[in-house]
Amino acid sequence: MKSKAEKEFEISTADVLRYYIAWKDTEEELITCIKKDDLENFNRFLNNMNIKRNFKKGSTKKVFSKAKEYLNKKPEISDVEVFSDVLFKAKLLAGKNKNAIVAASKILWMLNKEEIIIQDSRAKESLKNLIGKKIPDYSKYCIYWEEQYQFFKTGYLKKIKETKIEMFDAVFKEEWFIRRTFDNYLWSRGKSKTKSN
Repeated sequence: MKSKAEKEFEISTADVLRYYIAWKDTEEELITCIKKDDLENFNRFLNNMNIKRNFKKGSTKKVFSKAKEYLNKKPEISDVEVFSDVLFKAKLLAGKNKNAIVAASKILWMLNKEEIIIQDSRAKESLKNLIGKKIPDYSKYCIYWEEQYQFFKTGYLKKIKETKIEMFDAVFKEEWFIRRTFDNYLWSRGKSKTKSN
């Protein structure tokens, strides 16, 4: 008999392919260009990830510079909350925003996709419903996310083997890709909200 968590993670072929299509259609090219310091594609990334509104108008170049400067310091662990504070102290956030956790997580993921967990309000809502607990901050989000990811990964690997999708493209077996597919899985099951933070 399956546990509650295992029941939650019955994964369809559509769940496996949803992020792959987004990766191939948009994100792969954007990230490749951004790694070559392409500011226009960084701007496209902010729009695509629905986080541009978190920043003051005309601040794209400064936001990109701050992100690269932060990662160039080579912190042992890229800390999303610290980076959010960097953006706040640099006076780059729009309106009365005092943090930009969602935006910071997405930007750092783009530059360091092997380590960063994206927090999105829609995925957070989905994770909260899954675990039946409130999620007070980003660090707790990461803890709960990692716990549930282990269940998801088991079902995901089974599905790509059963469907033979794993033979289509090596990226399906890459750890960062499976993790991002889990982000997408949570997001697709969350309720849409007007604000992302």
